[in-house]
Amino acid sequence: MEELQNKLQTELDKLKDVGKQLLKSDGEVYKMIGPVLVKQELNEAKQNVCKRIDYITAELKRMDDLISTLDAEQDQQREKLAKLQQQFQLQQTKAAKS
Repeated sequence: MEELQNKLQTELDKLKDVGKQLLKSDGEVYKMIGPVLVKQELNEAKQNVCKRIDYITAELKRMDDLISTLDAEQDQQREKLAKLQQQFQLQQTKAAKS
């Protein structure tokens, strides 16, 4: 999981670097609305991208938390099952001796 996050962060950094190279401060940005390209302010476009990145980051964190929670629950269930199996085997052993 951590490896995937590191890869994601690396690719995100690469994207930011490419974006810095492609667009100058006086560059023009267009937004596609349906089949039409509409001129958009550079700051507004940057804010939109930052919001999307924040959203994606939040979703990744939420999924990581969910996975961690499910892993913990799964471990608890395994422990309970192992204890029950031990009790069952102990009872079978006692029954066989009787």
